[in-house]
Amino acid sequence: MTYNQTAVRDPLGRWLTASYLVHGLVAILESAMACRLHLLEPGELCPLEASTEGVGDLLRAVDRPDIESIWLGLGGSATTDGGTGALRALGFRLLQKDGSPIPSGGHGLRMLERIEPPEPLPLQGKQLVLCVDVRNPLCGSEGAARVFAPQKGANPQQVELLEAGLCRLAEVIKRQTGLEVALMPGAGAAGGMPAGFIAFWNAQMVSGIEWLLRHIRWHERLLQADLLITGEGQVDAQTLMGKGIGELVKQAAALGKRVCLIGGRFGTGWESLEQLPGVRVVAAQQVAPDLLPAEALAIAAQFAYL
Repeated sequence: MTYNQTAVRDPLGRWLTASYLVHGLVAILESAMACRLHLLEPGELCPLEASTEGVGDLLRAVDRPDIESIWLGLGGSATTDGGTGALRALGFRLLQKDGSPIPSGGHGLRMLERIEPPEPLPLQGKQLVLCVDVRNPLCGSEGAARVFAPQKGANPQQVELLEAGLCRLAEVIKRQTGLEVALMPGAGAAGGMPAGFIAFWNAQMVSGIEWLLRHIRWHERLLQADLLITGEGQVDAQTLMGKGIGELVKQAAALGKRVCLIGGRFGTGWESLEQLPGVRVVAAQQVAPDLLPAEALAIAAQFAYL
């Protein structure tokens, strides 16, 4: 396995160095290397303009003869552009009715009239596998904009603009390819990034956590355990929407194992975790709000065993 680096753009178009792995004929990429939320300072969040062009830069780096399969991890993005930035970086033209390009970012999608792929199509003959961290669809009340855009800095008005843009993208994809991506489970991952990849490369979408657990023989280890101890920064309703920690907790609870979930803080809907049998949830911010994070975490761990 070789460790590689390449230049990519961050969500605001600034160049940085991203890493990826190559193992034999397989390239393993992580979209968050180019567009993760934590690449931006709190004052830099731009939910309408943030773009996935850097993910396209990553894919270009592995579009070479010695690569036959690409595994792309999707999650934790600062973007809600339906993956159209990545398409743009790969040579696609995203056009308005008058033939001019739509603006970059999620807000430009409302003006989208057609998508023109480049010739020849990049990544030709390569298997593209998308490892997603949620089961949310592209559009709707549980979709990419309404569930995840607020944590990327979007206010209610901006959420609706992004939702309208993603719905428009789904309409154009359906008209051009016949594929229905609007309500496809998992298509809402990473700000809707799977949509374009599925439409133009027939990419396969799999659960990223399930793929990882198979490779580390998780089920065998879980059967031998009495107690699962795990944690997440914020425990909320999204934890059970296909995210890694939620899958660990659900599988352990289904086998009758005790579970201790330690979070940094509680968010809306966290109570759904404690409704699972044998699951105890503790938040460091709740039990020790005035202490430093490391001290609060230690106290939270003690509470978890009470």
